[in-house]
Amino acid sequence: MSRLLLNGTATVLATAGVAMLLLLAYALNWSDWRGAETRDLAALAAFGVVLVIGAALLLVSSTRRSATCGVRFPPLWVGVVSLVAAIAAGLASAHWGWLPLAEPFVAIVGLAGLFSFIGRLATRWAPATIPRAAVLRSTVWGMFGATTSAIVLQVLFASGAIVAVIAGLALVDPAMVRDFVERIGAQGTLDEFSGNIVNTMTVSFALFAMYAVAAPITEEFTKIVGVAIIHRGSGASLYAHFVTGVCVGLGFSVVETLGYSMAAGESWPWLLLLRSPVAFIHVTATAFASCGLYHLRTRGGYRFVLYFIGAVVIHGMWNGLSVTVMLVSMQASSASSISPLAGLLIVAIVALLALVLTGCIAWTILTARRLGRAEAATVHHAAVATGHSVVGISTVVFERSEARGISP
Repeated sequence: MSRLLLNGTATVLATAGVAMLLLLAYALNWSDWRGAETRDLAALAAFGVVLVIGAALLLVSSTRRSATCGVRFPPLWVGVVSLVAAIAAGLASAHWGWLPLAEPFVAIVGLAGLFSFIGRLATRWAPATIPRAAVLRSTVWGMFGATTSAIVLQVLFASGAIVAVIAGLALVDPAMVRDFVERIGAQGTLDEFSGNIVNTMTVSFALFAMYAVAAPITEEFTKIVGVAIIHRGSGASLYAHFVTGVCVGLGFSVVETLGYSMAAGESWPWLLLLRSPVAFIHVTATAFASCGLYHLRTRGGYRFVLYFIGAVVIHGMWNGLSVTVMLVSMQASSASSISPLAGLLIVAIVALLALVLTGCIAWTILTARRLGRAEAATVHHAAVATGHSVVGISTVVFERSEARGISP
């Protein structure tokens, strides 16, 4: 990856981030900095900070030292403490209204802790064996490249789905469509009518297709493209592909969780707490597809297709079950009381969600241990064969990465 491209991308990210921060400084009413609008403006500025962080990561990844040094994440307890402290501070601030201006930035600290924890978990059995440049670039791709590309593809799909839904409703219930158009034209809002629209079979199917099919396909496609670009023309190991996939999935999940948290208003600490384990869905799916990409490059054939389908299925199961809970809950809320069958169905789906998440966490940890130990043994033998000390493992990593085409 050329240094000119990296520096150009970093400049664009930094410029956009600084512009968002300046917008906060200009638009915020400093005489009422605890007002209701403060949190919304601060959320926009928080994304500006994330853009600046992404620019800094790219600039660091372009240095020669990043190519010669293996990445090391902080100890696990650092990530846990950062995440827990951020959630606790957010709950206190939201409850007493202390400093809404700082809440989005506190959320960034918590997400940084989450990233540190999972990154350490993925590399703890073979620390400093993956070049820092590959980890940083894969993280930035997950944060911005994959998210932006996925949003564009999903908007295109949603546009087609909306046209299809309106056409389907026009065939099934023309009166509802006319009422829908009249309310939009007269009021500009849907009010309680939106619940009736969502409860129709056509719209429910479209929502399920969007979340359970379109979103997993587009997101996993854009994420694996980043892994393919980073390891283009290299002979990176299976473990390197695995860690790169973990970092791309982590970067994507961090930005996605930040967006959901900022949209939740004062409830963002609870959403951050609930969404933190969900990061393993993105991590597992992308790492699984990345392993398939390695097998494609080393063995050829169509095995990668099976891995990619597996990644989409993992992601799709989670999204599909989640949106099913939402649709069933909306149907139940429209009734006077929740039927026993609906309640049992919700409990069963929640149990399946817990099972999927547990399976993803277990697979990630076990695979990280298995591949990490194998990578550490390979690097140890390479160090002995080349006359390096095991302590100087980063030098060996640099020599192996140069041979694989990962240049600074």
